[in-house]
Amino acid sequence: MAAGGIGQFLRESLIDHTMGMMSALYRSSASRPTRPTRRTLGRLAGFGLALGVAWMLAGGGTPAPAAGQLPAPAVLDAPVRLDASGSLGLLPPSERVAFWEKRVAAGGSFLDLIHLADAYLDRSRASGGLDDLDRAVVALDRAAKTAPYPEQVTVRRALVAFALHDFHGAIQRADGVLADTPEDLAALGVAADARLETGDVAGARQRYQQLARLAPSPAAWSRLGRLAFLTGDVAGAMRLVARAAAVSREAGAPDAVAFYQFQLGDLCRAGGDLVRAEAAYSASLDALPEYVPAMAGLAAVLEATGRRSEAISLLERATARLPQPDLIAALGDLYSLAGRPAIASK
Repeated sequence: MAAGGIGQFLRESLIDHTMGMMSALYRSSASRPTRPTRRTLGRLAGFGLALGVAWMLAGGGTPAPAAGQLPAPAVLDAPVRLDASGSLGLLPPSERVAFWEKRVAAGGSFLDLIHLADAYLDRSRASGGLDDLDRAVVALDRAAKTAPYPEQVTVRRALVAFALHDFHGAIQRADGVLADTPEDLAALGVAADARLETGDVAGARQRYQQLARLAPSPAAWSRLGRLAFLTGDVAGAMRLVARAAAVSREAGAPDAVAFYQFQLGDLCRAGGDLVRAEAAYSASLDALPEYVPAMAGLAAVLEATGRRSEAISLLERATARLPQPDLIAALGDLYSLAGRPAIASK
């Protein structure tokens, strides 16, 4: 099997299953417009899954910092909003970044640098470039010089490694933390995620279950939901992820709401419930209006239900924000299907 191992194989199988459901819906209704190609819908689903379910990457359009430097702090346009725990969870990721950049620029401590790295990683999950990962590395390198507890830095370096698809590096770092602190929640999560991507389903399951026992939470239920889906339990996956989405909505953190609703949308689409999938993707975009994975998922639903012009408009927004090759290709396919080959060829 290819280097991506069974993790990549399972992700591709999930895409194939989802697209099979879409094609069946098209075959059942002769009144709908010309059926999109499997390649077109596959591109849409594949892009959303790769970017969203695999917790990928970062950006926001800000130029990357010079090597070893952090960018100048952005300006906060509104008062800081704290959640019930006193954290910044109610702020969108970019505003959290701005807050911690300002603290660090004013001479903040190693904790400020760690919080800044977390904010960069959070923003990375809501967008699609690489620059925020570079920024997180810079912040962590600076924090490591004075942090009294090295595991605080190491586990975040594991998260960066995972985002870069260095799964073995993520496992090595996370396991190093767990050797000294077996109940470190972040280390358990990334150790399990990376094992799943390398094909160690049993190892991932054991760590996800431990995580759920220690901290029953949307992060644990979401992971167990993905594992349930990949091992054939679609109904169980939907229950777990719906629970994660509901609890995250009560907490109100916009990037968490966006991700869990996106994940729920993908599961509903795979189960053939396009009405519920559309509602979940829309809820994701209500939380983060420019969340590209949810745009791709919703565009697939729109195309599959005969609303091609709406799908095209949504993909035009998505590609303007994040011009990924697969997303651009999917948009080109829709242009061709809509009888606009001149635009598709550009």
